[in-house]
Amino acid sequence: MEKIQQFQFQGIRTDFGDKLVDTKYFYDVINFNQDDIIGANKILAPSAVNNVEYASGASIDGIFGFQYLDENNKLQREEIICSGGNIFKNLTKAKILYSGMSTGLCTFTIYRDKLYIANGKDYIKVYNGEGVYDEGAAFAKVLTTNGGLNGNYYYEVTFVTAGGEERRGSKSNTITSNGKAVLLSIPTGYEGVTARKIYRTDGSLENLKLIATINDNETLTYTDTHADNPIWSDELLTYLNWTSTGWTGSFSAGFTHTTGNTTALSNSIPAIIGNIYQLNFTITGRTAGSVNISYCSPTRT
Repeated sequence: MEKIQQFQFQGIRTDFGDKLVDTKYFYDVINFNQDDIIGANKILAPSAVNNVEYASGASIDGIFGFQYLDENNKLQREEIICSGGNIFKNLTKAKILYSGMSTGLCTFTIYRDKLYIANGKDYIKVYNGEGVYDEGAAFAKVLTTNGGLNGNYYYEVTFVTAGGEERRGSKSNTITSNGKAVLLSIPTGYEGVTARKIYRTDGSLENLKLIATINDNETLTYTDTHADNPIWSDELLTYLNWTSTGWTGSFSAGFTHTTGNTTALSNSIPAIIGNIYQLNFTITGRTAGSVNISYCSPTRT
């Protein structure tokens, strides 16, 4: 005769007492009868935590208790809920953090005070206590200093290698700026990456445009102060055909004049209809003399 051993019941005690029964066995129970020493008593199952419907008509795809140290090194505790393709925080008075995910069960893990959320369909999402962004993307934070950005934006970062430019497609969090600068925490690339390019939408979350090239694989931050107009057009930032005898550097990084050089720094770039061009420059290291700057009429294509 076979015996049923206690571990097959996941450790439920065989003596009486409702406190000894784990609540996971009460799923969807309204009430039930339980024997005790004096007879059968009717007791209620555990009540619901709350009656919040996070996404209308949608099931909850995951709940996780997230603890992390914020920028002031204070411990924070939040409940993160996935439901209906959205990510919420707080079981009560829920606040939406992100929308646009595919529905489906979510899994969670914590690494270096960041919460990683995966559903097996979309880019893994990362929540750092301030915003949600794709794994491998930049994180954007609006500063209090003025910067000229007005609207809603997100960013993408590409990697440059000897073989060309690689676009990963992962997006930063979306930010709203009212004339302020934005600080980007930018990802580093794999071995062989020699530069990274930063693209940003206009203020309506459309039309990704190149705003900067970081000519290394070590820099971790970049401050964006570029207004939507004028556009720092791709062809202006990446154009290489400068007449620069006696000069060193590049347009994006800045040119350095060699002492005694009399050759003008010049370029000719065909403009593209719809793009607006403006050259902002700062001259340093001069104590005397003058600088002549000239423009010709634009040629549009």
